[in-house]
Parts: sequence; C-alpha cells; structure tokens
Amino acid sequence: MNICEHLRGILDYEVSQGNAIREVNENAWTNAELVINMSKPLSTNCISSNIELDDCIIFWGNNDTHYLKQNGYYCKKCKHAIAGPK
Repeated sequence: MNICEHLRGILDYEVSQGNAIREVNENAWTNAELVINMSKPLSTNCISSNIELDDCIIFWGNNDTHYLKQNGYYCKKCKHAIAGPK
C-alpha cells in the first residue's frame, strides 16, 4: 500500500497514536483510487494543529446512512483518502 505523499503524515500520525488500519480499498469510491479506513476516529484537531496540509487536501464527512459514517481527508491531486468512523 502506497498512500500518496500528501496524506503520509496523517497516516503516520494516526498509527503513532495507536490507530490501526482496518481495511484498504482500491477503486472503491467513484473518485478515489485508494482509501485507507482506520479503526478509530481520526484525530482531526491534532492533525489540523500539528500537520501542514497541502492545498490539494480537503477534509470531508459522510452522513449518508447508505454508507459508513466517516470523516477523513482526500487528496484531489492523487485521488487517495484516509478515513475514520465518526
């Protein structure tokens, strides 16, 4: 699994804080080629305070009950995402 360099800092931070990768999906979303789903919610406050994010990274949230309720980060440039449950 090779997450893009723009999201690598977020993944490394989450793993260092004890969050584990639950599953990795390729081409599971319409506009994402790689999605890393974490076991626990992402530390969004710590991430935004401690990690400089490139302009290509957006924060998103899903409340659609047809899918997992998640928050995460998506790289518009590389089409990779990292997500955690809400």
